[in-house]
Amino acid sequence: MVARFSDMRQGSRAGLITVTTSCPRCELPNTLPDLDNEKFQRWLMGELIQSVWPDMSPSMRETLMSGYHAECFALDFPEEK
Repeated sequence: MVARFSDMRQGSRAGLITVTTSCPRCELPNTLPDLDNEKFQRWLMGELIQSVWPDMSPSMRETLMSGYHAECFALDFPEEK
């Protein structure tokens, strides 16, 4: 599943963008502020997200990729024990 970006705008500084996705479970928006636009373009062109943003938390990368909130992701994909 790939997130649909409902909004992309200029971030707080030049070269940054703010991206908004919609959670596929609850349909509430997720806003990821101040992403590096150059890195975002690299990711859109196919570079692995963990290579582009190695310091971004896995849950934030998942939100960017799929749109899921961390809580909704856990409900739809519970960890197996």
